[in-house]
Amino acid sequence: SVGAITEANCHPVDNQTIENNAESTPIIHACLNGDIDNYQELKAELELGGNRIHKDITSDTKIIPLTISKYLRQGHPIDDAFRLAVNDFEGSHAISMHTDLAPGKIFLAQKGSGQAVFVGLARDHYMPASEVYGFIEETPDFLKMNGEQVVEGKNGNTQGQIFILDQASPGGLAGITAMYYDGTPIVLSEAERDLVLSEMRSFLVAVQGIVSATA
Repeated sequence: SVGAITEANCHPVDNQTIENNAESTPIIHACLNGDIDNYQELKAELELGGNRIHKDITSDTKIIPLTISKYLRQGHPIDDAFRLAVNDFEGSHAISMHTDLAPGKIFLAQKGSGQAVFVGLARDHYMPASEVYGFIEETPDFLKMNGEQVVEGKNGNTQGQIFILDQASPGGLAGITAMYYDGTPIVLSEAERDLVLSEMRSFLVAVQGIVSATA
């Protein structure tokens, strides 16, 4: 994320503007790892529509909850509003969002190769993180989002993945709704999870071997 290191730019960033406060709008909080390359264009468009951003907030992350809010005002449900919003963002990014419109859910999006999103699969909860170290003491099971992959979607090639984690679900893969940026569903399987886990174990063994050789 770009912007000065200030309290106003601290994550998570909300959807409040000078015109709209928390009492009159749903609460949307977002975090960003990466960059929204077209932030200035999107910001100008929203401010022309009457949503001015406070001058102290210079983080491009701010455009995420505001774009989601734009689609909510158009009548889209929160799941669709999130998907439509991330499609507007150019650049490599990893995004997380939660809102009082969907209690107990975490919305994740990842596109490009510059960032990573892992989802730790514990017995009764999920642990999204940018590194496996964020959950490895809780669970060895996890998924890794693949926002670099380009696949054939509903209307041609599509890139970018969305995971919606539901804490009210039974847990595991059953509680994750997954799709590509164009809405094409992703069918998650135990085999896919085991493949990612196997690859990560191989990576960790390789790293351990390098460390041992240089010690």
